[in-house]
Amino acid sequence: MADHSAGTAAATLIGPGQYVLTVEFKINLLRPARGERLNCRVQVLKPGKSLIVVESEVYTQKRVSKATVTVAVLEKP
Repeated sequence: MADHSAGTAAATLIGPGQYVLTVEFKINLLRPARGERLNCRVQVLKPGKSLIVVESEVYTQKRVSKATVTVAVLEKP
């Protein structure tokens, strides 16, 4: 969920004919994700031309994980 949401956030910054691909993923699992619903909050930390860095946090009632995701911006063939 953290990676998918980060990729979606990064994809809002790219142009037509481009796509994003995760190249680095670091996650801290803070507590068990108990409950029926998960929410994810993402924030783009560094919007670059070739790399985009995104922070992604997953919550139930409390934060259950925090991830830093780096995605590459690639040209479609």
